[in-house]
Amino acid sequence: MTDAINLADVTIHHSPDARQLTPTAVITRLEFAPHDFIVRHTKETGEGRWPDVTPPHWTGSLQYTLWVILSVDQVWHACACIQFWQGRESVGGPFSKGAQDWWMRVPEMAAHQPQPGDFVGFFVTAENAREVTDLPTLRERSYVVAVPIPEHETAVYTFAPEAPSGDPSVPRPAAAPAPTPAVPHWLDVAAQVLKAIEANRAAVEQLTVTIAGLRKHMLKAKK
Repeated sequence: MTDAINLADVTIHHSPDARQLTPTAVITRLEFAPHDFIVRHTKETGEGRWPDVTPPHWTGSLQYTLWVILSVDQVWHACACIQFWQGRESVGGPFSKGAQDWWMRVPEMAAHQPQPGDFVGFFVTAENAREVTDLPTLRERSYVVAVPIPEHETAVYTFAPEAPSGDPSVPRPAAAPAPTPAVPHWLDVAAQVLKAIEANRAAVEQLTVTIAGLRKHMLKAKK
């Protein structure tokens, strides 16, 4: 699996350098709704989920942060936007308010609100990443997915929860080569040739008999 948007082509603002994080998770669902936005991923719950951490000056814990990647004047810009803790089911507001509520602190992005049909990238990272630049203790992230903004803010995008390798450059196993047809033994070939010769000989003999009969009939007709 690979990132839908190469982070090497993205300018990151007010957030850790996500290019130094290892992709170990997969976003499995993005849901746009008129009054909400929902994200699901493979490190959210269950065995191997990202742990809860308590950032400095916080009284509660966080588990992961949702990022957004926008194209502004044909340049990709990204920042960490929404912090999630165990039990937080959604953002609590629509994506159409993103410029107002999600990335409003980033001058390069604050004036830009994607419109229906525009492609936007999303990914999540372990722990807190909003308004900090230090890398998290657990240096993991999801692969980047990119989707078009839907009309009327109503759409559900799902992605297969493939087990990522952690290295997008790892090639897939090569397909097994097709089996080589067995070469027939020369005796089998010789037998087939002899059979064909015998069949042709019988046909020639039959043709000879037919021609002889026709000739005999023609001679009688002349008399």
